[in-house]
Amino acid sequence: MTADARSDGARRRVVLYAVSPSNGRIDDFVDHALRAVRPLVQRLIIVLPRATSDEDRTRVAQLADAVVEHERASFSAGLYADALAGLADLGDFDELVLTGDSWYGPVHDLAPVIDRLDALPAGVRGVVEVAQPATTPSTDAGFPQPVLPWQWTAVDRSVFTSPHWRAYWREGRASIAEPERERDLFEYFAARGFDAAFAFPAAQLLSA
Repeated sequence: MTADARSDGARRRVVLYAVSPSNGRIDDFVDHALRAVRPLVQRLIIVLPRATSDEDRTRVAQLADAVVEHERASFSAGLYADALAGLADLGDFDELVLTGDSWYGPVHDLAPVIDRLDALPAGVRGVVEVAQPATTPSTDAGFPQPVLPWQWTAVDRSVFTSPHWRAYWREGRASIAEPERERDLFEYFAARGFDAAFAFPAAQLLSA
């Protein structure tokens, strides 16, 4: 199953941007990212902890259409599912993006990257493919791997309106470590007949 297409070539896009502030404060790079994303989407929803400072909450809320707050101390993929539960008109959109403050930038215009993603004939799309599950020296030494919001997972209507989408979140995927949940979603839907692709595949990056 490939990407949904519109006769005018445009996509109605809704973005869930999860923020994982340190000590209740949101770094300035988040504002920069939100300003870059804002003109490329029809709806921008920020997901952030209730413990976020009032000043920072007000600041980022001005860049979004809505703010969804939660009580959790750290990021979890389930926060996306919780936010989606309150999005009654999801079916009116062509594309859902799950992302957050795990990436810095953009240095230049974000639109060419989005255009590259849009050109991929796949129902599930990401920006950069990681060749192997993420491991770090600190993880090997017994320190927990940090759990950050997802990089950028774009999902077409054919995917998020399917029974498989509801089943994925209902299952909870408890056996999958949180740092691997974004990768797991790609593998889950690829195994169920949906095409998955990346704007910058691992093979291309390794050969560069």
